[in-house]
Amino acid sequence: DSPLTEYSFSIADTSGFDALMPYRFMGPFKCNDGLHLVSKGVLRFSYGFIDTNGNLTIPCEYNSASSFSEGFAAVQNDDGQWGFIDTEGNLVIPYEYDGARSFREGLASIKVNEKWGFIDTEGNLVIPCEYDTADDFSEGLVPVEKNGEWGFIDVNNSLTIPYEYGYACPFYNGYARVQKDGKWGFIDMEGNLVIPCEYDTADDFGEGLAPVEKDGKWGFIDTNNSLVVPYEYDTANSFSNGRARVERDDKWGYIDTTGELVIPCEYDSAYTFSDGVAEVLKHEGEHRAGVIDTNGNILIPCEYDQAAYGEGSFIMEKGNELIIISRDEVQPGWEEELAAHERELAEQEEARRAEAEAQRMLMEHTDKETIQSVQAALNEAGYDCGTPDGIAGKNTQAAISAFQQDNGLSETGTVTHELLLALNIIDGE
Repeated sequence: DSPLTEYSFSIADTSGFDALMPYRFMGPFKCNDGLHLVSKGVLRFSYGFIDTNGNLTIPCEYNSASSFSEGFAAVQNDDGQWGFIDTEGNLVIPYEYDGARSFREGLASIKVNEKWGFIDTEGNLVIPCEYDTADDFSEGLVPVEKNGEWGFIDVNNSLTIPYEYGYACPFYNGYARVQKDGKWGFIDMEGNLVIPCEYDTADDFGEGLAPVEKDGKWGFIDTNNSLVVPYEYDTANSFSNGRARVERDDKWGYIDTTGELVIPCEYDSAYTFSDGVAEVLKHEGEHRAGVIDTNGNILIPCEYDQAAYGEGSFIMEKGNELIIISRDEVQPGWEEELAAHERELAEQEEARRAEAEAQRMLMEHTDKETIQSVQAALNEAGYDCGTPDGIAGKNTQAAISAFQQDNGLSETGTVTHELLLALNIIDGE
């Protein structure tokens, strides 16, 4: 046998290859601040930004980058340091951080010497780098980690929700996902655990509903922890624009807030709706990406490599060519349709909130301490319950019914949330 000769080689200069390579669309489908994050390269990727006309307005010269948010993007130089640029590509906050996240509500988390803190848009350090991990501000609070436990701080660096969770996510629509002992639940802005940590996985509340997983299947609950959509999907995500993407048998589709499958599970991949449109993919043939509206109408067929959207234009990429398609061309009158759809969703959301609030008012409290408090309050108000013993017997039920009837409450004869409010046992909400 002839001896085996081993050869090794390296490519010293990939610039010629890079020029031939197409842009890789990064970040969300919708452009932020009119710019979309892209990368380019063969052996090593560099990052830049194109505008909604497909022009490279900020060159691909960064080692890494985040999408734009609130007029800024975090970018990393070749030395591994992070700073921030504006939409013109100017470095407005210098490279001096070991890590950085996007600006949210005027603050961005930054990492120095393995600890995280927050800066403002002028680059001033407003919250010291003292946290092991930090997420993004949302609704005035941010989840932070210390010594393996998560809590929440406000913009003044005051701990508003104690360190007691194994993991925590930012607030959305008044609720935050939290994990304890490997299970997920939800807290409100006061830190109350309003939905017990009983789910294997969960996503954020959107439009009054949250996707949750139990025993390998996903369904949707409302803010009262009532199951609204049964556990029948392999994967599910939060609602946006009245639609939630769901997966069944490796195919994706969309349901509405009633749980009806309004767009069949026929796509190999599907993404969240934004401004009434979503990118979908079919892994058939050479090209795969397209765009649909909330009714499932195909605005752009799955004939492209990648898709992005911003300011009324679709940026479609096929074979290293960027093609700009006006939304007006493929969906005439879309602005009026979108406005009407948003009004309809707002009305549905208002009805859902009213129904959820009505259900919340009728929630029953059965613990002995609460019943004793109700008995004492009713006795003082002239509705005789007898000795407050924490047992809701016939006398207590009769007294409750009489009080509810006299005060225009729902007459149930039980200790409801509404009754506790009326008796001033709990604070008004």
